Amino acid sequence: MNENYWKRLDQSLNWIRNFGVPLNGGESAYYASPISIPQNTASIFSTNPVSQFPKIELDNEKVVENLQQYRRYNINTQPQKLEFQKAKNMREAVAYARKLGIKNFDMDGDLGLANWVNEGLTEIYNKYNGKAPMPSNVIKDGGEEMVGDAYYSCSRDTLAIAPDNKKRILSRLLDNIDSPWESSKRPLVRWYRGVLQNDFSQISYIDPKFQKQVAKHITQFQNFSGRMDVSEVKQLYHEINALLETKNMPDTNPLKLISNIYNNPKYKKAIKGFEFKSLAQISKLNRNAQKQEFYNIINKLKKKGINAYVEPQKFEENNSFHVIFHEYGHFRHFNTTSFTALKQRTNEFVSNVKKQKTAGQVSSYAKSEPMEFVAEVYAGLLNGVKYSPEVMALYKTYNGPPLPQ
Repeated sequence: MNENYWKRLDQSLNWIRNFGVPLNGGESAYYASPISIPQNTASIFSTNPVSQFPKIELDNEKVVENLQQYRRYNINTQPQKLEFQKAKNMREAVAYARKLGIKNFDMDGDLGLANWVNEGLTEIYNKYNGKAPMPSNVIKDGGEEMVGDAYYSCSRDTLAIAPDNKKRILSRLLDNIDSPWESSKRPLVRWYRGVLQNDFSQISYIDPKFQKQVAKHITQFQNFSGRMDVSEVKQLYHEINALLETKNMPDTNPLKLISNIYNNPKYKKAIKGFEFKSLAQISKLNRNAQKQEFYNIINKLKKKGINAYVEPQKFEENNSFHVIFHEYGHFRHFNTTSFTALKQRTNEFVSNVKKQKTAGQVSSYAKSEPMEFVAEVYAGLLNGVKYSPEVMALYKTYNGPPLPQ
């Protein structure tokens, strides 16, 4: 990182000290006062430049603990939408990010990643008719310390995206499929070897069309991985996760599988018979009994000539931006609650059977802590997913951010 970078960064930080700074196109925005970042503030994401902001000394200003006071908000009065078009170079990508309201957009020359991020943020921008607040900084973080797809740092108002960790993981995973020493116990290996022979019933209770779709995308990745863009790689990664998560659900969350079948319009009429227990009755059973009941339901429907399939959560169309929606959910959630206070409720959340069951309706990751539950629900809602009243009630309990009207 050269000295000129820090000079430019210092200049860019001056905007924080002003109010009503004009943006491109005559839009106006509000900036509140900055805060001092303690020197001993550590971050596991220390490899990215934004996590290394120099300390800002303020005269006669109190350090603000709640950072929402310095975040910038788009306050356009006229609803508007943007039509996304891929940038041909980084200058265009940065200019487009400015239209969205991003102050510092730095993808480190990765045009493919820049276009994917801008397209995902455009989806959010348009859902809010141009009134969506945006993080001050959106950057690429390809450091070895980078964890997961992305992260949002509330202390630095920064959304960071990993460039290609999904491609590395997928390459390792799929390279092992044809390896002679690979253990046949790996569920993806067994499944893929079967579907290569056009047998899409390897996991009998999962929608064969979905299995066929995943197999097709895996083959494309193996043959043309260099040509697949960021969104296609991320979609495939999530498809594989959805496949494996659903495959393991009879052991981890059989009630969710049963709910999937019961709420599917194709099977509702057949399930009304007296031989089927109600969801309320099944919910009172222990997990092993629910697992057995799931297979009983499948077999009873087969006797009626119905092959019932579970439909895993699909990542298509806007769902390819789930990662961005999730991290943006953290950004919005920070406006409505204290993350420190919420962290203190994690133990109660993970030990509460009812809350864990409710969070399990969303995803396995949503069960890890309240903040991740809220971000997962928010991302799903932006993707058009409709959740149960129990999920929405818990979302409200944790002050989940409001959705666009």
